[in-house]
Amino acid sequence: MITVLMPTYNCAKYLLLTIKSILNQTYKDFEFLIINDGSTDCTDDIVLYFNDERINYIKRSHNGKSECLNYGLEKAKFDTIIHMDSDDIAHPNLLNDQIQLYNSLGDSYWVGTNYFVFNDENKKIIYPINNPLNHNEIIKKMSLHGSISHAGSIVNKKVIIQLGGYRNLDAFEDYDIWLKGIKKVKFANNKNYLMYVRYRENSLSRNNLSFKLKLHYKIQKPFYGSHFKENFNIESDIEECLIRGWREYFFGNRFLSLRYWIKNPNTIFYDYRVLFAALFILMPTKYFIKFNEFRLRFRIIQFIKQCDSNYKKKQKYFSELIENYYSDNSIFYKAQ
Repeated sequence: MITVLMPTYNCAKYLLLTIKSILNQTYKDFEFLIINDGSTDCTDDIVLYFNDERINYIKRSHNGKSECLNYGLEKAKFDTIIHMDSDDIAHPNLLNDQIQLYNSLGDSYWVGTNYFVFNDENKKIIYPINNPLNHNEIIKKMSLHGSISHAGSIVNKKVIIQLGGYRNLDAFEDYDIWLKGIKKVKFANNKNYLMYVRYRENSLSRNNLSFKLKLHYKIQKPFYGSHFKENFNIESDIEECLIRGWREYFFGNRFLSLRYWIKNPNTIFYDYRVLFAALFILMPTKYFIKFNEFRLRFRIIQFIKQCDSNYKKKQKYFSELIENYYSDNSIFYKAQ
């Protein structure tokens, strides 16, 4: 048995689709633990609309996502946890496919998944996120950012507890705990696209980007010391210069990135993206941050894929899934 753990705070507008996507899983036997973290919208109405015995609904005062996750781990009936975000949508096979992969690997693993990012306005897929699948590659990518998805990930709660639980941060609480686990936890990702992650232009996660970039940089700092290579399975000096440069480029002082890349000019030949990145360093900070947030590379790849029949099938499937979940409109309109 498993617990699907979902904290929520003022996401009533999106809860209908999210809850339906969990209740309509092909794998049926689970607890759906929804923690209302002091919402002031109509979250109660949305959750209580679903008369399903699998739902365990708990309301508490607002303490933030990290505290809500830790509280949820205490209240979960089962040791195996699948995380869910209250504004995303799960593929119908999320639980089934994640449980199968997790059981084949063992309970020392934290298993994420590939996913699609979709537009909040038109419900169209914008681009796919293809995460590395094996532990060593995931750890290497972890040097820059979280390389597994928290939403849709499956893990034994003892793993999280042994790492000290989620730290009380304004963002990146998942990345923070993964970094603490790089020498203690095994990581993997499911090759299937099992989550649809919502992209919102006005999301809290899009706001205060400058502050969040500094926080990201600060979280990384303890792991960028003398044991950097060992921490992230870095095999060469070129690779180290490349990664340290990318860290500055995305999260720190982008002008310092050139210092690392010029220090070892072979980085340009090691990764062609360095040359293109260097061209954008002189952009005003405001536009530089927005440009990187736009994820142009992913969007170009997605634009090319639109001519692919397999991609069209995936887009059609997602559209039909959304249409099916919207078929009961009564509670949806109440949430607007």
